Amino acid sequence: MTTYAHIVGGFTTDVRVHASATELSACFHPDWLAANPFVVVPDGTLHGAKDNGNGTFTNPPAVAALPPVAITMSRTAFTAYLIGLLDANEETGRAKLQAILEAAAAKTGTTDNDKLTRNFPRWFDTTDAFTKTDVGKKLTPLVTSNIITAPQRTAVLNNWPEF
Repeated sequence: MTTYAHIVGGFTTDVRVHASATELSACFHPDWLAANPFVVVPDGTLHGAKDNGNGTFTNPPAVAALPPVAITMSRTAFTAYLIGLLDANEETGRAKLQAILEAAAAKTGTTDNDKLTRNFPRWFDTTDAFTKTDVGKKLTPLVTSNIITAPQRTAVLNNWPEF
């Protein structure tokens, strides 16, 4: 197999690997190919490689992968996500989520943490878009109030879907 490319402005474009020049030629109209010739380049040459002028090419630097981004979930998706984390059985998970919401609503204290805990069910029922950051903040008072455990909060955040 041979690697071929166009050289435009000192850089490779349209890098292709073919068994022969005949196979490469079969891919293009002869008039176009005559006006846009390919040259043989070293194996491993990538699109955008710099022609060093001596038969060698310097490939462009690898592009670093973007870090994953936590998705924003709809209320329906977030509810299903929580239920699944609380229990593999959907009915049991739904019952556990309901118990958490009821325990939070029943918090009667007057501290800021009690108020934040008591507000959780209303926030949960009225929020349309759930972000990992917001959920982390909203679950913290529930941990302090012993309604959920710190490992449960951690599981919610560590398993958050990303793309």
